[in-house]
Amino acid sequence: MRAASIEMVLRGLQALLGRLYDVEIEYDVYDFLVTDRRAVAGCGHAAEPRASEEELLLAETLDPNGSPGAGVALYLDPELLRRLEQADPHRALTEANLADYCTALEGVSHFVYSTLAVGSRPAGFAAGT
Repeated sequence: MRAASIEMVLRGLQALLGRLYDVEIEYDVYDFLVTDRRAVAGCGHAAEPRASEEELLLAETLDPNGSPGAGVALYLDPELLRRLEQADPHRALTEANLADYCTALEGVSHFVYSTLAVGSRPAGFAAGT
């Protein structure tokens, strides 16, 4: 069986949520994906006892005109993404990939909700992964 691309898995989750919420989603979650924990160091909770496999990062920003906005990034652990590529939940959802599916779905859901709540173009924290 061919491994799924992580872009297709995440975009599939985003499309599923769009249908579920009955909303049109303007932004591609993959464009806001961060997989390097060092890139988000200091953005999370310093007192958190364990590293999370999923975390939505939000920050207030100002555009070049000084108007307020929001910076958005979705951190997903690279090992979680590797496992989802190997066991695509859109082909078969099993005990082996259920936890990873739920973690990714939670992150994508947080991303979708935050971009709907922001209402204007969110700015990514970092380009690429």
